[in-house]
Amino acid sequence: MRRRGLGDGIRVIRGGDSVDAGVAAARLVLEGERRPTAVIGYNDDVAAGLVESFGSAGIGVPGDMSIVGWDDSPVARLPHLNLTTVHQDPVEMSRLAVERSVSRLRGEMVGEREIVLSPGLVARTSPLAWCLTAGA
Repeated sequence: MRRRGLGDGIRVIRGGDSVDAGVAAARLVLEGERRPTAVIGYNDDVAAGLVESFGSAGIGVPGDMSIVGWDDSPVARLPHLNLTTVHQDPVEMSRLAVERSVSRLRGEMVGEREIVLSPGLVARTSPLAWCLTAGA
């Protein structure tokens, strides 16, 4: 958002990693002066809580509010949610972490300090998919 000149629109709400945390975050968003048009949840559970809360408040998801989750968990695939989410490869992340830990324990040199794996967008029929097809 900063690269696009939208840095003033960024708001980070600290919370947890549960559906209840998403519900609490939605409450804060609804109480705020400026309502965003899109929210990214810390994970899919938080995004599910956001979807539920905004829907209950009469805010159309995806019509009025776009919501994206993170992790591509089973909750994102629930038919009533069908959440657009960011997928990471947990098996590869785990493999690399264990491989590097074992190498360090053996006293071996470990290459790069940080490895970045490319995430992937899983566009379903939830907010972001709607925005992409609607030209938003």
